[in-house]
Amino acid sequence: MLYTKAPVIHTKLGPFLRLFTFTTTFVSFILFIFTHKTQYRKGDVVITYVLFIGGLILEACSLALLISSNQALLKLRHLTCMLTFISTLRKLKPTENKWSGKMAQSNLIKFWIHDEKRNLNKTWSKEWVLACGVSYREIIKKCRPTVGVTVPPELKKFIFKELRRKLRTVDDPKGYKRLSNSRGEWVLQWMGYRNVFGWSVDDVEFDESILLWHIATDLCYQSDKYDDNVTQQQGQFQKVKIWVEKLLHPKQQQQNEGTDKKEENEGKDKNGWLSKIMSDYMFYLLMQCNTMMTSGIGHIRYADTCAEASRFFGEEDVNWKMVCERLLEVDTSALKQVKGDWSMSVLFHACSLAQSLNNEKEISKEKKWEIISAVWVEMLCYAASQCRGYQHAQRLSKGGEFLSFVWLIMAHLGIGDMYRREAHRQKVKLIVQK
Repeated sequence: MLYTKAPVIHTKLGPFLRLFTFTTTFVSFILFIFTHKTQYRKGDVVITYVLFIGGLILEACSLALLISSNQALLKLRHLTCMLTFISTLRKLKPTENKWSGKMAQSNLIKFWIHDEKRNLNKTWSKEWVLACGVSYREIIKKCRPTVGVTVPPELKKFIFKELRRKLRTVDDPKGYKRLSNSRGEWVLQWMGYRNVFGWSVDDVEFDESILLWHIATDLCYQSDKYDDNVTQQQGQFQKVKIWVEKLLHPKQQQQNEGTDKKEENEGKDKNGWLSKIMSDYMFYLLMQCNTMMTSGIGHIRYADTCAEASRFFGEEDVNWKMVCERLLEVDTSALKQVKGDWSMSVLFHACSLAQSLNNEKEISKEKKWEIISAVWVEMLCYAASQCRGYQHAQRLSKGGEFLSFVWLIMAHLGIGDMYRREAHRQKVKLIVQK
């Protein structure tokens, strides 16, 4: 799976082999210096010197990298003199290209609200693209911006917590397999909302489900954000009142200040923020990381959805607030007539999902984001389990991927088919000759 020299180098025999190759190259170079070279052409001698010097530099660098490696530091940590030498050598070592600790983010609605990009979508129509032989994948990578955010510790804890919670409900090998193959239906069934939102994960393909929940998550997140801004504006008078009371009664206000801040921080819901991060990350994987997650016809769905949005908004100059308000007000009672039979757009189905999440009477704002975040964790785990091990390994050469960490924690917890095999009982028939 991994093409590396580590199993040979980082053994008891490895350092001696590395030292042996360096020594033999150095001795050969010394012998060549003192040999008579009059019978050879000057150009050949110069080339030989260059090859020897280049080989010595490569061997010296390899030996230095071996001595300054993490494995050598771990094995020689008890030797003070060697530890000082290795620490000094590591300071001269260039910075390694390790995982940045970030996860890429790509957003579909953000792509719509820029005029030049929406016009680009109109120009690069499906018929024109097919006629010119240009792939959607090339256009998408050039047109859609991608940013990276540092993976928050809260997200790591939340994913681990969700996996541990699911493990408590499983007690047989079939349950583990069913758990790894779930992409939202398990958590909806467990929360009791599969009858309401199950259509978005049961009856659709995985790439379509990602697009549905990505758009719906963005609409819910932005609508809640603007509602909170309105609430803050309405509360400006209350803040002025508290400030006046603080001037009139400073001691009493100082006693209540610590309690108020504590309650505010404890009551702050982070599920919406985590859902937004996971949503943008999954959309990035679907559109731009096809080696790790098969998108199927996701690029065609993406193009049809963008075309649907362009027709819906027209030449109108839109912003986040206008997009959310217009899409959440769409009448989704006749989706087939609105979308048409030929289109693979998921725009109005995503609007229907967002409206259901916002308008369901039994679902509060906190419960809504609890559902959305749990669904995204399950989708993330499903994508990680469907990605092959060698594909995770290939991404290491490009800095690694957060999806690989999810895959490793699933393997550590025993979720998926990495190591678990279901035992089949077979009947044994003993034949005894008479």
